[in-house]
Amino acid sequence: MSILKTLSFAAITSIASVFSVSAGTVDFGNPSGGDCTYGCVSTLQQIYDADAFGASAVNISSITNFAYGGTYSGSYDVFLSTTNRSVETISRTFADNRGDDFTLFASFTLSGDYARGDLVSFAGSFDYDPTAGDLLVEWVRTSANNRDYFLSNGRVGGSLSRAFSFNEGGSVYTTQDYGLATRFETGEISAVPLPAGFPMLLAGVAGFALIRRRQSA
Repeated sequence: MSILKTLSFAAITSIASVFSVSAGTVDFGNPSGGDCTYGCVSTLQQIYDADAFGASAVNISSITNFAYGGTYSGSYDVFLSTTNRSVETISRTFADNRGDDFTLFASFTLSGDYARGDLVSFAGSFDYDPTAGDLLVEWVRTSANNRDYFLSNGRVGGSLSRAFSFNEGGSVYTTQDYGLATRFETGEISAVPLPAGFPMLLAGVAGFALIRRRQSA
């Protein structure tokens, strides 16, 4: 491939890669039994199978869990990343499950009474490419004052695993095929603004191609 063709291909590829075409809702698990995660767990990580998100990059804009019922007050930070681990190989060392793009997605506080089946949602923004690895979500408790069975767990058929610790610095436990039922809202990734000099580069490549054609005529 000539340098000219390589430059042209790279320019076209860079334009195409700043857009995504996927959008929708991705569900993991069927809400069933109760779980005290928001009240009794200090840190929770769940790894979600990338195949459920399709083959195109998406922007995750919302994450939802499902209330099992009860009165609750507490605060959490939620982080997302593309993990180098898989659902099957989740580690008992939290740091080993975090990817290089480990990012704070949302901070939220819950307060009041929740009925069984109520949605517990929090919004943020995270660009995720399923072809790069499975998705990690990490909840870190910043304050809580009860141990109610607040959230719904469910069997998830191999598409999810989790690691958790009841106390900061305490023992870490893992479970396969079981975790918090979770819903992700996904949408198109916003177009990334091109560098100011990029149009000039394209013009230069086009001009170079025209000169080469005239010289070879």
